[in-house]
Amino acid sequence: MLRGYGLPVCLLGHCGQWMDACGFAENEILSELPMEQKLAALENATLVVGIPNTWTLACTQWEKKIIYLYPDDQDPHKWWDQASPNYGRLLYTTGGIQVSILLAGVRELIKVL
Repeated sequence: MLRGYGLPVCLLGHCGQWMDACGFAENEILSELPMEQKLAALENATLVVGIPNTWTLACTQWEKKIIYLYPDDQDPHKWWDQASPNYGRLLYTTGGIQVSILLAGVRELIKVL
């Protein structure tokens, strides 16, 4: 879905983190790159979509547009206490993720960010 916006889409994670089911080409998976190259990719990103983790939190230093998915059974400030008009949060139900609803939410947040 994100590729439909005409921008490059990459997967960023720790070494060994791959998501085969998501259909990323090998050159779009940045997990095996050195830290400096991962941070450079984030710095040049237009939009970051993910869960609260090392990479999404690193993006806050550049005031990137960030959409983060957050479980509705957790304290809203447990993992993410950042605030900015550039950040959009999508709540999801653990154990009952509805992909179509998450995608609709991402589309709506892209419009307003």
